[in-house]
Amino acid sequence: MEITNTYIKEIIEEVISLHYLQKDKEAFPILDGIVRELNLLDLNGYINDKYILQIFFPSGIITIDKFYLLVGDVYTNVGEYGKALEAYKLCHFWKQQVKPYKSLRDKSSAIVYSYRSYNEFFIEDLINQTITLSPPTEMNDPFDNILSFWSEKGNLDFLSKNRKDSEIYSRSFDYYRIRSFVANKSTFETDNDLLKNVQMWSHYADAHKGLCVKYRLSRHFIKSETPFDNSEDDVYKVFRLHPVIYKPSYSLEGIKAVDSTELICRKQSAWEIENEVRLICYNPYINEKWITEPLKDSIIEEIIFGFRCTERHKTTIYQIAKMLYPNILFSEMYIDETKSLYDLIKKEYRPRAKS
Repeated sequence: MEITNTYIKEIIEEVISLHYLQKDKEAFPILDGIVRELNLLDLNGYINDKYILQIFFPSGIITIDKFYLLVGDVYTNVGEYGKALEAYKLCHFWKQQVKPYKSLRDKSSAIVYSYRSYNEFFIEDLINQTITLSPPTEMNDPFDNILSFWSEKGNLDFLSKNRKDSEIYSRSFDYYRIRSFVANKSTFETDNDLLKNVQMWSHYADAHKGLCVKYRLSRHFIKSETPFDNSEDDVYKVFRLHPVIYKPSYSLEGIKAVDSTELICRKQSAWEIENEVRLICYNPYINEKWITEPLKDSIIEEIIFGFRCTERHKTTIYQIAKMLYPNILFSEMYIDETKSLYDLIKKEYRPRAKS
């Protein structure tokens, strides 16, 4: 079959027409043929994305993410649920292929901070040189993940007249994973003022007994503008770093289509003092609750110990990190009682000499 823009335009328009006339049994073999052609482009595990975008999806027909949403809906309506889930996953992947957040577009790296308790999970990340991400549903605030409310089966069934059952589409949202950080959202550079936030130390660093990790994240995590640049073993894996947007209220009423990143990164205004940014990953090949990603070209630049972090914990972290991260800095927070009991100050950490 010769693939041309005109041919693709004609058959996609035919499929769209049949779908909206609820004639998916007729649309299915036509659409399935297109999908098979796309699958044939997969060479050694990598699809030629430039060919897909320029030949299969020239401007004016249909965007590639909406194409895979259409594929998923047609497959769902004819009972091809396995194929439907794969199509919906590709819809999410291609929907994330947009430019990075405005203040990150020209940056090759980004400084972010992570408040942590001293525990086995932190030590594992430190030793393995990884970042661990979790499902959005694991956030401590139940209203923190608006996407989970919108993607519930009941809500999706209500919104769609051309999808008989939204269970599979709802399941396709289960492959998002996130990790929360703190950052200067204007510059994404070093900002020691962020370390003065007493609430962050209290809420997320075990009441000042934990620590804060300063990362310099590479372009790999910021968001590549070219599909598959972030992918190696997992072809359709994509990362995005995006600030949290704070709003006093938010309603899903009448919202038929959403930007997943936008809903993952929305939070009530009461949390604005946190200056939160989120690392978002969509990987359809991993369904574990907690996933880890190697730092690769990213590094830990500094570890800052909390005001109440024990010397034993400081020594353990210092000895491990110094071996793995040769240029790492170590600091600690303290209070100058002669000035203010409410102000945290950062100073260089120097290990105590053994007696």
